[in-house]
Amino acid sequence: ILIMRSGSEVFSCGAICPHQGVSMGEGWVFDDEITCPEHSWVFSLRDGSLTWPGSGTRIPIYPVRISGGIVEVDLPVEP
Repeated sequence: ILIMRSGSEVFSCGAICPHQGVSMGEGWVFDDEITCPEHSWVFSLRDGSLTWPGSGTRIPIYPVRISGGIVEVDLPVEP
């Protein structure tokens, strides 16, 4: 997973672009979006939706909260 801050907000998302499996860790964050460093696909950090170049795929988004100055990420429980 990735954890990032944009302005005063903190976001968490999956670390791999669904397009070709590239790490999003070198991507660019601007406002509430992250851009894949390989092919410039842009995803919303609010709901994971692809905002450019179209639609139909997503990245996982994980709820984040700050508690006592510590970033906590709510990860899904896998069976």
